[in-house]
Amino acid sequence: RLQVIEQSVNQGPAAARNVGLAATRSDWVTVLDDDDYMQPGRLGRVLAYAHDQDVVADDLLLSQEGDETGALRTMWFDGEAKPQSLNLLDFVRANSTVPGRYGRELGFLKPLMRRAFLNLNHLRYDEGMRLGEDYDLYARLLAARARFLLIPAQGYVAVRRVGSLSHTHGTAELLALRAADERLLRTPLSPAERKAISRHRQDTDERYQWARLIGAMKRGNLIEAIACF
Repeated sequence: RLQVIEQSVNQGPAAARNVGLAATRSDWVTVLDDDDYMQPGRLGRVLAYAHDQDVVADDLLLSQEGDETGALRTMWFDGEAKPQSLNLLDFVRANSTVPGRYGRELGFLKPLMRRAFLNLNHLRYDEGMRLGEDYDLYARLLAARARFLLIPAQGYVAVRRVGSLSHTHGTAELLALRAADERLLRTPLSPAERKAISRHRQDTDERYQWARLIGAMKRGNLIEAIACF
């Protein structure tokens, strides 16, 4: 039941996940990042919530590199946690920059996704992205009106590494993330959804311009540095 597929060239996580999606015939699919781990029974506990859902995501348990056996904290839910349905508007808003909420974006989730819904809507990971490829896919799932349930933590442990791409972004990765929002803005959206996605795009653009400014200053390119403003 286990098939190991090794690519000859590292093409990034999105390409690897698409290879897995093409190879499986399972009703449900999910991913496990190589830094992370799942506690025993996690998949069964998440599936128990599936019923008529297209996507079921459990809150992440967070661990710090070097302290994997220490206390775990949840990423999203505080205190009493109850399952909640997510729509595109709430999801995008939860991924926009909010002071004091860094590292709690719902794009970090690792849900179970109904493969039939992915296939019906021709949804796959964008292989041009190496940052935010999960956010982009989940946003497009919700734009296709997937039934998306967020539930309390069931045992996915995300290990945070200092220096990982999720926390250190280059200009190319941020440009690709900005382009993903721009593609989404060209699809049918409500005014509120359009506003939220435009806000996320602006946040990404500001991060891009800041990274571009630092690079220009390091190269001593004053003209490019001024252009960032």
